[in-house]
Amino acid sequence: MSNNLTLYHQETSVCSSKVRFALAEKNLDYDSRILDLGKGEQHDPEYLRMHPKGLVPTLVHDDKVIIESTIICEYLDDEFTTLPLRPEDNYDRVKMRMWTRQIDEDIHAMTSVISTAIAFRYMHLQAPPEIVEEKIEKIKDRARRNRIRETIYKGVEADIVKDSALRFAKLINDMQQALKQSPWLAGESFSLADIALAPYVTRLDHLQLQFMWGDCPDVADWYNRICKRDGYVISHSKWFENDFIVGLMKEKGEESAAVIRQYLASA
Repeated sequence: MSNNLTLYHQETSVCSSKVRFALAEKNLDYDSRILDLGKGEQHDPEYLRMHPKGLVPTLVHDDKVIIESTIICEYLDDEFTTLPLRPEDNYDRVKMRMWTRQIDEDIHAMTSVISTAIAFRYMHLQAPPEIVEEKIEKIKDRARRNRIRETIYKGVEADIVKDSALRFAKLINDMQQALKQSPWLAGESFSLADIALAPYVTRLDHLQLQFMWGDCPDVADWYNRICKRDGYVISHSKWFENDFIVGLMKEKGEESAAVIRQYLASA
């Protein structure tokens, strides 16, 4: 079986981190192609032929193009069967897919909201207004385009930011309940569920929102164990060292923490 893999990704993208985590856990080598999202390389016609939505990551295996991070991770586990990342028990697989499904349904969108409102907006607003609008208009999905526009201009005062914070609070609570019953999210074995959630909890960590799991000791323990895995170090920590965006998230996250706390307290 060919191991000719090329990954088009970005250093701090949660979806990119997820796929890198799966690749690392399966000990798969790949050719790394970094896209500069700030320069709009994801909108280059050549890349759009592979990923029409202009998002990262994209995996190319030989001549096969696979998009959408959840699908990429399952493809890798199907194609390369050593070091499996799905539970043997069928019901545990159901639980695994329930975690990955909710990420695709709304968690990912809420991550974009809270990340842009707290930190990423400052990178956008360095450009002249017409350039900001030009970049926003390149976002193909209208709902995502509208969310990005609101959070860039209104920051944490945007109405949707409170919704995002509350959605994450529910996610963390659900994780706590699951981790009371088993060491990993989908049962006794580390799985794609843990790989899928790790980048999102990491993003909350980078945004200085660790207080969200201050009363959830099992989530704190899970995250601590995740961060110590070799696969996490290879796929996450290594890519975050001295990264400007991580530094920006820390700085702006500290400034915004009181507002997020207020949103959670008012629920």
